[in-house]
Amino acid sequence: MNWLDRLWEILLKLLPRVVTIEPHERGVYVIAGRWRHEVGPGLYPVWSWCVDMTYESCAPRVVEYQTQSVTTKDNVAIAIDAALAFRILSPLRALYEVDSYEETLGNALQGEIEQYINRRTWDDCRDTQRMGEDILPRLRAVCKGWGLSIRQIYFTTFVRHRAVRVMGIHTSKQEEV
Repeated sequence: MNWLDRLWEILLKLLPRVVTIEPHERGVYVIAGRWRHEVGPGLYPVWSWCVDMTYESCAPRVVEYQTQSVTTKDNVAIAIDAALAFRILSPLRALYEVDSYEETLGNALQGEIEQYINRRTWDDCRDTQRMGEDILPRLRAVCKGWGLSIRQIYFTTFVRHRAVRVMGIHTSKQEEV
């Protein structure tokens, strides 16, 4: 009976499975380890022995990134939280042009925020709407070719703070034997 189960498994692997791409998703055919083309919503056969299908939601999303501490030109420390509204236009590019597009997008956003704030004084940075409008085109230029449409930058926290670093003294006690 074991040989019959094994034969059934082999036969099932030779038959295609059907992948459903929902209306808000886009898929990418991967054939013999290489991505080939994008597909829209629908039903697609996938031959499991040489073809794979990767798909991603293309619905708009907002991702909030971790708090960032930045110093202005006049040495004012600022704590800033930012959120980014974007959507995927091309899953092929979003998945294969960069590694982890959400993380890479967050790093690019934080880099642009840091450059912007480092070149300005505290009084220049207080208008967060203008700051978002100035950073948005630069971020779009950095992310060009990633298959993403960046819509809006939101600043959820923007406050002065005092950065204090606490250094601990590590001592070890050695015992004589």
